[in-house]
Amino acid sequence: MPKTVRSLMEVLVSDGIVEQPDMSDGDASLRPSVDPSVPPRWGPPASTPFSATPKRRSGRIALAVIGVLGIGAGTAFAVTQLSGGEKSNTPEQAVESFYRAVETRDFIGLAKTLAPGERGVMLDSLVPLVKELSRLEILEKDFNLEKVTGYTAKLSDYRATATLLRPDLAAVTVTGGNLNATFNPKDLPFGDFLRHQFGKQIGEAEASTSSSSLSFGSDASPIVVQKVGNRWYLSANYSIAEAARTDSKTPFAVPAKGAGVPARGAKTPEAAVSEMMQAVAELDLRRVVELLPPDEFAALHDYAGEFVPDAEREVADFRRQYSLKLRPKLRSTKLADDRSLVQISDLPFEFTSTINAQRINVSYAD
Repeated sequence: MPKTVRSLMEVLVSDGIVEQPDMSDGDASLRPSVDPSVPPRWGPPASTPFSATPKRRSGRIALAVIGVLGIGAGTAFAVTQLSGGEKSNTPEQAVESFYRAVETRDFIGLAKTLAPGERGVMLDSLVPLVKELSRLEILEKDFNLEKVTGYTAKLSDYRATATLLRPDLAAVTVTGGNLNATFNPKDLPFGDFLRHQFGKQIGEAEASTSSSSLSFGSDASPIVVQKVGNRWYLSANYSIAEAARTDSKTPFAVPAKGAGVPARGAKTPEAAVSEMMQAVAELDLRRVVELLPPDEFAALHDYAGEFVPDAEREVADFRRQYSLKLRPKLRSTKLADDRSLVQISDLPFEFTSTINAQRINVSYAD
């Protein structure tokens, strides 16, 4: 199976390039420094993620909530366990499922609303963070992902319309609905460390309420949902790609599935990382896209055919002025699910540039 570059953290952790801190000894000195004399701020933000926002932002803000609220989504279950859940047989129901998960305080259900490929990327990045926050007693250790404490919410009068973009993509605009929420700081899932630092402030904090309109308005970006199998899911990547397409000075039609820049991986994990580094060094955007996974980055592969040629023309002159050859020393460790962790132990390089008839050579060898 061709190898693609999935996570920058899987590339950059190394012996000499980027160090990964050792936090396994549980030393309390590693916990964040907090000034207890500065009281925390409680209650909902002035602008909630569910409020109508200016053009080209509403859909992406709503989708961003998945990343924020889904922070705990991997502490008790694996990505492969997320295939079940509520049925989303229509595009409108897919978006409603997101808000219903918020209403029921179900972070597992919330994670299920995101397209499977994109969901995996989110969980792979956030799972280690959440585990560390629990270990440092920032989050409580018995954090219940299916009934998150600290707030209650009620969804009412939800209405939405959908426009089919292609057989597996639809743009959903929320036309009505309200989300009423109550926040109670005393019940938020703070760990012992925060409760020790801010126990007095937490105890004295009062509950607050908010009411947010879900209607995006006529000038807002819709949420794009993707059909995978026989179900519809929210897609942050396709939402961003569609917003870029409709904002483009040179409008173009929605690309057909698989019609852009196809994935073309390398033969080994080390080759995938080496080729990605060299493609970045050479400003070879087409090769960068080719080396990205076809499931997590399906939207980029589909839409790249519309902007990669223009980008290549823009950087062509600059690329002719220099040469940067990288010869990284790499080693890989096999992980689960056909993945590997590639580590960089050394990075010899040779740089040559010609500016105003002056030739510059810089090199490093191990």
